Amino acid sequence: MASAWWTPTNCAAARSTRPAGAGGNSSRVRPPSPGSRRHLATRRTGAHRFRLRTDRKKLEAILHPRIRAGWRAQLETWRKEDCALALVVIPLLFETGAESHFEKIICCACSAAAQHERLTARGWNVEQGRQRIAAQLPVAQKIVRSHFVLWTEGSLASHARQVELVCAGSDGFFTGDKF
Repeated sequence: MASAWWTPTNCAAARSTRPAGAGGNSSRVRPPSPGSRRHLATRRTGAHRFRLRTDRKKLEAILHPRIRAGWRAQLETWRKEDCALALVVIPLLFETGAESHFEKIICCACSAAAQHERLTARGWNVEQGRQRIAAQLPVAQKIVRSHFVLWTEGSLASHARQVELVCAGSDGFFTGDKF
């Protein structure tokens, strides 16, 4: 395997009450369909989670270890398969202290206006969007702490090209001690 990628959407451990590694095909886990009961429950939980910081911290203490176990297990599998390059998408990388597990960090960033527009398009009101953004490290700090930046306001083709450029330039950047 030349390269691989992982996202929290594909992590069964984060969307299940089963402990990480309890079986099941994580590639079949999908986000809830808009309008479904699961989607509405997820939205209610998300709205509440960002409104009350103490509740958010409790929920994060439950979810983040499961999510981390998922991507760490996948990284170990890729190491055993001698994967040359692995990309792991972690939305709260710096906020959870996970950056130490990786050799290089690619920050996916956009303007504050684009962030608000995307949250609104997902059905969050202005206040809920503001709370979500406020719960994260500011984008400018994420950019400074990263080795590469992908600007995500362009087309998907533009995003793909940016990824290609980062990966093409990765020869010599990655020593293999970490992914």
